[in-house]
Parts: sequence; C-alpha cells; structure tokens
Amino acid sequence: MNRLMGWLLLIFVVSIAGFLSVFLYVMNDLNHFENTEMPQIETKQEVKKVAVQFDDSVFSLMNKTADEVKELLGEPARKDKTVYRYTWWIYDEEDTYMQIGILDDQVETIYAAGEQLDSNPISIGDPYDKLVEEFLIEDKVTYETGISHYTFILNDEDLQASPLVQLDDNLFVQCYIDTFTQKVSSLRIITGDLLISQRFYEMEYRGTLPEEVVLSEKEWQEVQSGMEKQIFDITNVFRKRHELPLLNYDDVVSEVAYLHSKDMYDQQYFSHESKDGKGLKDRIEAKNVYYVGAGENIAAQHSDALAAMQGWLNSEGHRETMLNDQYNYLGVGVHRLYYTQNFIFKH
Repeated sequence: MNRLMGWLLLIFVVSIAGFLSVFLYVMNDLNHFENTEMPQIETKQEVKKVAVQFDDSVFSLMNKTADEVKELLGEPARKDKTVYRYTWWIYDEEDTYMQIGILDDQVETIYAAGEQLDSNPISIGDPYDKLVEEFLIEDKVTYETGISHYTFILNDEDLQASPLVQLDDNLFVQCYIDTFTQKVSSLRIITGDLLISQRFYEMEYRGTLPEEVVLSEKEWQEVQSGMEKQIFDITNVFRKRHELPLLNYDDVVSEVAYLHSKDMYDQQYFSHESKDGKGLKDRIEAKNVYYVGAGENIAAQHSDALAAMQGWLNSEGHRETMLNDQYNYLGVGVHRLYYTQNFIFKH
C-alpha cells in the first residue's frame, strides 16, 4: 500500500513539472512577441495640435485668450483700437460679422451682427416678444464687484431698443433691437467693468468709476479710422440683411464726411448745415465729386460706432437713407465722437 502511494505521488510530481515547463515556454514566447519592435516608417509630417473646442455659440468665446481666438477663428481682417483700452478684432464677412474685444490678452466683449452666427441663447433675428418671454427684462440691472455696487437704469427707449440682460454675475448682453421689425438686430456681449466704462445707461453707484482714458492725437486718429471702417462694414451687413446692393467705399467722399464731423466738433454744433450756411451739396461739389444723388446721416456723443449705427437704424429718416437701394457709394468720417455718413449715387 505504501509502495502504491509512493508511485502515485511520483506521477503527480512529474505531471506538475511537465505542466510548468509548457506554461513557462508559452509565456516566454508571448513575452518575446509583445516586446518585438515593429518596423518604423520615417515621415516629415508633424503631429497636428488639437484645436480648442468651440461649441459654435459666440458666447463661448468670452474669456478666451487671444491665442485661442486666433486658433478658432483665424487672423482677423484687422485690429481696431478703442477709447476703452480694448482692441476690436474684426471678422468682416457680412453673414458672420463679429467684433471680438481683447483686453489684457482676454476676450472681454463681443459684438455679433451676422445672421448666420450661432449666438445661442439669443439669436440675431429673434422677435422682441421672445426675448421678453425667455429673459428677465427690467429697468434696473445691478452689477456688484468687491464692495462696489452699480445699478444701470434703463428708460423706456432703452427697454425698447437696447434692453440689458444679465446672464451671470459678470456677463451681460446688450440686445440691440430693430424697432421697425421688432427683431434682434445685433448683440453686444460685455463684462460688468466694461459696461461701467462705456456708460450706455444712466447709472447709480456706490464705489468708484474707472478713470477716463486720455488719448494722444495719434491714438485718436487710429480709433477714428477704426470706427469709420466699422460703420462702413456694418452698413453693408444691414443692407445685405434687407437684400439691398452692397456699397462701395469712396475715399474722397469719406474726406467730405470727416471734415464735417471735425467741423461740428470744433465749432460745437450738430447740424447738416455748417455754420457758414453750406450743406451737403456744397461740401461734395467743393471736392469735385460727380454724383447724381446724395444723402447724409450724422450722429454725436454715442459711445462708439456700434451705438451710432443702432441709433441710425432706429431713426426713420436715417434708416431710409442707409437702406436706400439707389445709393452705391459710401463715405464715412469720424472725429472724436461725431459721426457722418455720406451716401452717393453715381452712374
């Protein structure tokens, strides 16, 4: 019996040894397979950098860095300085027109006017009634920062033409309404600090106001030039929206417009007729401009070109001039905060 048990134990040990030998051989072969290097193919192709995710709404651009904006949208058509320290990056295709305000390498404000832009939750072309239904539209909107407290007070005209929506503690939307169609014509997305600086509305506050930026003459010229281009661009955005022919820029007529804006500023008046009694016809003919018809829009003391454009859009006479299908040339002149558009019809 003991001899039988011995043989059984021997057979068991031999079987285990055999199994272990096979197991170790297989594992060694697998390890050899996993560590075998695959043939390498040389290439000059670089690894493509993953783009910043863009959710297609212009609101997602707020607070992004300048580099992130450039990666998402490409280089802007130009960069326009402002009197409020930030720089507008201009993306000037009519259907997707927008201006990105960069301050200290970060997006602090956005102006959106292109109808094909995704600006969810508020879209260009939304009815005013929809805006009122979906958002809290009030005549007093409050912004707090630190121990400072600011209340923006909207009058009846503000509530109808440029209601202010607060989406977050430091995120506001100035909704520009076309009061003739009762639809959203454009949006200005803006932080509380810039809202205070630009002073679109009457304001009550406890705290301090930002110091006014003092510009040199050269800096003013750069700001004015940028606003002239913005007025020209946005005029064509509005004309395309109304299925009207786009306007050509006229340098000579722009000089006429600029000189009138400067004269109004220097002489401190606001009128289509100069203090010497001369009107648009006289000013154009003095520059030897050949034309068949002409029209003029003027504005003053708007905080910037965008606000001036909205004012013209919602004024019946100015609107008719801006959306006249006969005009084919436009000259724009801005001096300080005086704005002039001269529309020309040439054969």
